[in-house]
Amino acid sequence: MYARFLTILLVGALVSCAIDRSRDVRADTYDVYAAALDSFPATRTTSRIISSRTWRYSLSRALGDTSDFYRSVQADSAVGGRLLSVFDSLNATSAELCACFPNHARVTLVEDTLRAGVAGPFVVSRVAFSPDQLRALVAIAHSCGPLCGSQALYLVVRDRRGWHVARTVLCGVS
Repeated sequence: MYARFLTILLVGALVSCAIDRSRDVRADTYDVYAAALDSFPATRTTSRIISSRTWRYSLSRALGDTSDFYRSVQADSAVGGRLLSVFDSLNATSAELCACFPNHARVTLVEDTLRAGVAGPFVVSRVAFSPDQLRALVAIAHSCGPLCGSQALYLVVRDRRGWHVARTVLCGVS
């Protein structure tokens, strides 16, 4: 009975990932998430509890697309204005994540439990890919309680070894 339950659970998880992967922007999305999470300071040594929905995060909405900082990120040759625009448009809405993270990422997905002043799970943005599919932008945030949290925007690049963080574009800490 127990073995049958585990088999049903495993098959359900695999089907869920197959369905979500087909709706996903790129098959590499979860590898990009894993690379960025490996660089996020609060996740380096622990299991990662992540909200099952992506974070609606737009730099142009947060900073204003005419701010000096936004324009400097947009002009940066490593990021590029087109990739930043794709990132902003993708993250106007949130999306459901699946349990498709690589095993080494040590991720557990949970319902979104963010409440003001209460520690919550990590949240990730949707991943924006460059047209050549060799660069990606992703944001990660974590609230650890009242006036406690951090966020980062990562430029993740692919080379022959896989995806790795090339640059932390923005960090916020409170």
